[in-house]
Amino acid sequence: MTTGDTSAPLRLAAQPLALALADRYRLERELGHGGMATVYLAHDLKHRRQVAVKVLRPELAAVIGAERFLREIETTANLRHPHILPLYDSGDASGFLYYVMPFIDGESLRDRLHREQRLPVSDAIQITREVADALGHAHAHGVIHRDIKPENILLESGHAVVADFGIARAVSAFDERHLTQTGMVIGTPAYMSPEQALASATLDGRSDLYSLGCVLFEMLTGEPPFADPTIQRMIARRWIEPPPDCAVSRPDVDSWLSGVIRRVLAAQPTDRPATAAEFVAALTAPPAVAVLADSGFVAAPHASADRKSIVVLPFANLSPDPDTEYFSDGLTDEIITDLSRVRALRVISRSSAMRLKGDARGLAAIGRDLACRYVLEGSVRRAANSLRITARLVDAPNDVQLWADKYGGTLDDVFDIQERVSRSIVDALEIRLTPQEAAQLAERPIADVRAQESYLRARSEIWSFLSLDRAISHLEAALRLIGDNALIYQGLGEAYFQYVNIGAAIGHEEEFIHKAEWCADKIFALEPESPRGYLVRAPIQLARGDIHGCGRSLRRVLKTFPKETLALQLYTHLLGWLGGKPEAAAPLAARLVDIDPLNAMSLLVNAMVPLFAGRFSEAVEPARRMFALDPVTPVWRANYVMALSYARRFDEAEALTEAVAAQPDSDIGTWQIGLCRAAWRVDRAEVLRLADGPYQQVAAWDAEVPWLLASAHAAVGAKDEALMWLDRAIERGMINYPFLSEHDWYMNNIRGELRFRQAMERAKREWERFEV
Repeated sequence: MTTGDTSAPLRLAAQPLALALADRYRLERELGHGGMATVYLAHDLKHRRQVAVKVLRPELAAVIGAERFLREIETTANLRHPHILPLYDSGDASGFLYYVMPFIDGESLRDRLHREQRLPVSDAIQITREVADALGHAHAHGVIHRDIKPENILLESGHAVVADFGIARAVSAFDERHLTQTGMVIGTPAYMSPEQALASATLDGRSDLYSLGCVLFEMLTGEPPFADPTIQRMIARRWIEPPPDCAVSRPDVDSWLSGVIRRVLAAQPTDRPATAAEFVAALTAPPAVAVLADSGFVAAPHASADRKSIVVLPFANLSPDPDTEYFSDGLTDEIITDLSRVRALRVISRSSAMRLKGDARGLAAIGRDLACRYVLEGSVRRAANSLRITARLVDAPNDVQLWADKYGGTLDDVFDIQERVSRSIVDALEIRLTPQEAAQLAERPIADVRAQESYLRARSEIWSFLSLDRAISHLEAALRLIGDNALIYQGLGEAYFQYVNIGAAIGHEEEFIHKAEWCADKIFALEPESPRGYLVRAPIQLARGDIHGCGRSLRRVLKTFPKETLALQLYTHLLGWLGGKPEAAAPLAARLVDIDPLNAMSLLVNAMVPLFAGRFSEAVEPARRMFALDPVTPVWRANYVMALSYARRFDEAEALTEAVAAQPDSDIGTWQIGLCRAAWRVDRAEVLRLADGPYQQVAAWDAEVPWLLASAHAAVGAKDEALMWLDRAIERGMINYPFLSEHDWYMNNIRGELRFRQAMERAKREWERFEV
């Protein structure tokens, strides 16, 4: 409970209560009172801490009775969620029915609204999502709050904590007729759902969601919906008037958000979101950017179809030989690369575009779901050395063809055709190129057709996760054809490091890192200060624990190529996950999802930014969308499990582990799942077994693995091992001081250790000098 603004000295009338509780609590002053209870600041004598003691009004206590109050409140005591104020204690002291909560030296949402009246839209959404997440947890355990209002939403370090589940649970167990004899109403009229106002006996979680919708409306507009001087008219308006549009009095509220609020304020419960999770999902992104139920695709948030934006669909391979598909895919990729150099044009990345191969939806639907105005489609027919290529550009929402052309020639003409297609698109969209963009559009890093073919074959092998060995063979063949080439060395360096990245080089990491480093050196010898070289060097620097050097390299890449998805992925990971700079990582994560919305890695880094800022409930939905894109690959499942576990949604996390529980260490993804599961189960033997497996070798070049091991050992009380792995994680670049020192609750068992404080001092020094 917070101090609020109503604290007062202990009144004489409270002395009998103080005496009744004197063996456990020393009452210090009154913090506030409401229709059903009075709350006091007290000192917990046993645990030597400040607490808030809430005492029911005597007439309410008489109606409920001590036995039933304590029985009903027991369910509330078992609620464990980061956004629910926990229940420390409850009891009957000489007829006083009370329960005890943590004392939060902060403010309530009501206090903040009194001060600011209207909240920033982003703050209002965050608070609502956190409260909804808490309600979802309670509803899953059969608990309806029944009195969601700003006074019962506390703000601690900027995050929402829901209070007063105790009274709600106890009171809701009784016949309303007994309560009306006391002159009390369960709930607060300004926030009551219509069915609660009618004293319905069948309230469910949708009633709480209605109340939360009222709170959200007030955070945005300054007053609750249906405000009226008389309670009777206020209640009646819920039935006879449509839900109000908050955008009328708050123009900066987007129409999609206003629509979500009107839906949750529907008079009929069946017209509202069915669950708190559905409400959270609706608040995560507008409908045009939600997960597509049938395809599992996710459109780009914050994108607008009015922007100059384009998706290049994979060119259809019409060649007699289906094995030449790498060529049509390669042409698609080259055109995407060309267009991505144009800063005025939003271009869906290659990894997301390739997921649309064979998509049966029409162009209008694809454009709408990706928030892209324009769609390019085409085909390639190759027979021996001859080529026939078609392409057309469509204004998707209007179903208007803007440009189309056919090209014929030989393989030697492919570079010219590629440039002509890219320039035709730019001209059709009336985009004026800068001199630098024009030069980049004309650039052909590999001028030899045969070398280009080998390069395209290698890229196909890498992107399809087919064979890194074959990819390297193709790249080496290209080098033999044309000699040293920066683009080919980039591909070779990325392939070598990929062995390390996917855990395919355990025990030989240094060998492959050294090979990748050699490729970076070759690039810089050919092109000093080359962004390609820095893109190869950055992950090597990170593997060597040089988080500062890695950041400098990535900034150099993004200065020249701001839409380079690999650099965006790594830099967002660096800032939001390892470096503890979420305010710098968030816009990069948004940019990444904007151009690469169908890539699970984009959604992963988008989820990890709030997670490693301590906003655990915020991380769950983007992590779920990441998992929905690829529910088979263990690494995505592992990170979804991690997000759920930090949000303390253990039942959901447990369900996801069943498919891999029998083989928890078969690869690094399932090993991570096993470690997380052992940590939240507090299974010390399993944590120690997994820590002794082959993946601890990865900790020699990776910061995440030693951090995972530190958290897991801390969770099960293995303090020496936890502190050893924590030291290793910081050495490898995990310098997220705010997360480690405050938010990572798995570390709670070691926070009092001298070695932990010393480790935090080292992390803080590195964190403070980490540039963004």
